[in-house]
Amino acid sequence: MKKKALLVLMLLTALSVKAQYFIPSGRDIASKKAVGSYNLSVTYNFTYIRDTVNKRRKTDIERLETGKGISRCYSILAEQKDSSFCSTLVATNGKSSGSGMFFYDGQPERYEDFYLNYPEKGVLTCRTELFNTDYEYSEPIPEFSWIFKDGTEEVLGYKCRIAETTFRGRSYIVYFTEDIPVKSGPWKFSGLPGLILKVTDNKGWFIWEATGISQRHGKIYTYDLSLGQTIGHDKLYMEKITRKQLRVLQKMEWENPILIGEMHGTHMYKYYPPTYERELVRAEDYAEFRTPYIPQLELE
Repeated sequence: MKKKALLVLMLLTALSVKAQYFIPSGRDIASKKAVGSYNLSVTYNFTYIRDTVNKRRKTDIERLETGKGISRCYSILAEQKDSSFCSTLVATNGKSSGSGMFFYDGQPERYEDFYLNYPEKGVLTCRTELFNTDYEYSEPIPEFSWIFKDGTEEVLGYKCRIAETTFRGRSYIVYFTEDIPVKSGPWKFSGLPGLILKVTDNKGWFIWEATGISQRHGKIYTYDLSLGQTIGHDKLYMEKITRKQLRVLQKMEWENPILIGEMHGTHMYKYYPPTYERELVRAEDYAEFRTPYIPQLELE
């Protein structure tokens, strides 16, 4: 009888933990750098399909921070996790378990930050962390072709107009309020004559909905790995790539999780209960561990 194997993905220096995927190492808060300021922030629940087979849904909490000439949209949960972990490292003098020990079941916070008009006007910059690397690409701020629809809908107590658009392979319905004349929204959405409070694609796979608005002022941050490192934090890397190259890496997360792990210094093993004999996953085994399709926001 063929023995059933448990799949384990581990860092070269880490203890083994049963898991299917590997979580990003997390940003080091010692490397945060202010690049602008905001006078308006919006909190969104971002609900999305994690895979198209089991239809598992994940809800992340995102924040849009927008000010004069610059904005940032990012995961609050990811930033809170990073802050908590770095505080623990400082409190234990770097003796806490390495951030590489945090494994997950395929539903991580989204380690993606989007900046409008940064590092210069007219530029959108995306930073996405995979494993121990922050990948960054820049592109001209997208121009959306909006089709305005009849009717209104109330979101968070604000009267919203409705518009539709198609962007890089997906169709979206957008709800925006002219009561707040800010041409911003979650993710890459912008350009409407009012703040975007809700977005849904036509399949219902990706939904952003505002849950709170604040006019408190604050600083907009990015991460500069040259500024410093929290004691005991795993080394992080920064690599500039193109949007097309990032899409290839994201596709590998479900198509070939073994290979993308090895590219970032990890190995995957098969363990056989009850003795837990260990066997390194070979290239010919890759298809066995392919994960359900993870839908990407941009299809082209």
